[in-house]
Amino acid sequence: MIDGKFQNEISELPKLATGRYENIFKMYETDNKQFYYNILNTIQFPDDINTSIFYTIKVSQRMPWSMISFNEYETMDLWWLICIINKIDNPISFPDVGSELKIVRREFLRYIFDEINLKLKLT
Repeated sequence: MIDGKFQNEISELPKLATGRYENIFKMYETDNKQFYYNILNTIQFPDDINTSIFYTIKVSQRMPWSMISFNEYETMDLWWLICIINKIDNPISFPDVGSELKIVRREFLRYIFDEINLKLKLT
């Protein structure tokens, strides 16, 4: 596998759900037939993003990004989307209590995922 493939394109590996963070990284195979991700890919939202695609929440207690994702989307898998739209570089650190976070509205998730996938296919 010279050029790399996304996990969902590799029949030997399990399929990932649409919103999984791993979907943005291509995978490669070692000589020993072990797969690994190239984690150097990044995604950014433009600074002038249309405000109609998100709403804001105020962080009321100390909690991890995965819990915020679960509270807003009923899945822990979209923690990365919350971090990206809020320009969080270190998802290990919890957000400050009292801070405001942008949350992509559910009705725009499919559009966002489609745009991400389109850009990834072009790289």
